[in-house]
Amino acid sequence: MPGWFFKTKGPLDPELDRDFYIERQELEDLLLLCRQPTIYSYGALLSSRQTGKTTLLYHLRRRLRGSLPAVFIDLSVLRNQDGAACYQYVARRLVTQLESRLDKKTLQPLPTLKTSVDFLQFLEKLAESVNTSRIVVMLDEVGALSRESSDSFFNLLRTVFNIARGMDSILAKFFFIFSGAVDLYDLTFGANSPLNICEKIYLGDFSLSDVQRIVGYFEHIGLSPFEGMGEQIYALTSGHVYLTMRLCSLIERQQPEALTLQAVQQAADDLLKGDDNLQHIIRRLDKFPDVQDRLYEIMQRENEIPFSRNDTVLARLEMFGAIRGEGMCQVRNELYRRMLWRYFSANQ
Repeated sequence: MPGWFFKTKGPLDPELDRDFYIERQELEDLLLLCRQPTIYSYGALLSSRQTGKTTLLYHLRRRLRGSLPAVFIDLSVLRNQDGAACYQYVARRLVTQLESRLDKKTLQPLPTLKTSVDFLQFLEKLAESVNTSRIVVMLDEVGALSRESSDSFFNLLRTVFNIARGMDSILAKFFFIFSGAVDLYDLTFGANSPLNICEKIYLGDFSLSDVQRIVGYFEHIGLSPFEGMGEQIYALTSGHVYLTMRLCSLIERQQPEALTLQAVQQAADDLLKGDDNLQHIIRRLDKFPDVQDRLYEIMQRENEIPFSRNDTVLARLEMFGAIRGEGMCQVRNELYRRMLWRYFSANQ
């Protein structure tokens, strides 16, 4: 099997895949938060799955290199783990990634952390040991934690924030960024949510010019895009990061002698026959009948219902990826629209 040019599995590496990276305003917004003189909030990066959150965090870490220490921690390995396992894993990742800034004897061996108090004391000692004014900690896939572990862990981080704000504490060095979708929305929205201390940044889709740039990469494999090809793909994806790359990947795998509108249409048909991204939305709809009913109403009355994140059902539909989070409610893109009409037709 040839090594395919267009990548659709996993985040893009800042160095190896730098030609593919599209600059995004949300990265600049996060940089401003990381560099705020006084921490008035933590950061929350929200969007549905496969929209480039992890890739953006990788680039944030690269942009901070040389100025602030930045730690990236993927929480997905903690599925079905208890709070103690969560504390121990996060502590180990912090020490490992900050190793170059720590004395070899500091926190070695790593103490056993069983409770939130143990972890809080660990953070204090770590902050004292790192000679810097700020430590950026990026926590990806926050929805992986069990309900019990999530409540314990994120309430503790809220405590860290409150202690840092309320007194002259070494914990003020830490700036946490959380990344996720529906679960992160639940953690950050509402008076009693543990992470309502976060500045929320919603990751948007690519612009038309971004999609045109990606389509231009076909030149790297000896294929010239036909006139208007970028517009054709944008009309199908509305700039959805994964769907844009996936269509290009499917076209590449056709191994055409030339790029044509027929090749684009064939790729769209192939994607609609079955794709994990589409199946994820369907599984979410099957699990939440009230959300399913509201989406059906939106599809019948597109551009008639105002979007608001204060409406929890609309906010969930946005985090599922089904609708756009702006203006009047509408399905996020044409590919989803076709998929959803088939879904509702089959379930009438």
